[in-house]
Amino acid sequence: VKVLVTGGSGYIGSVLVPRLIQNGHQVVVVDRFFFGDSLQEDSQLTKIKADSRDLDKSYFKGIDAVIDLVAMSNDPSG
Repeated sequence: VKVLVTGGSGYIGSVLVPRLIQNGHQVVVVDRFFFGDSLQEDSQLTKIKADSRDLDKSYFKGIDAVIDLVAMSNDPSG
């Protein structure tokens, strides 16, 4: 299964994405990587640096499932 994870380098995504890969899934992460990128490189992982408010349709080509984890923790704007 090919899974697109938005916010995949965040608190939850950084735990979920490696698990998905361990379970044999191909994973595409779309994230701004605002707080860095802690995801290990893997042949089953594609990283796209982009803002989830402006996703390109091409990101969804061949995707079987989407997991939306986008959130801004510790938002400085309050």
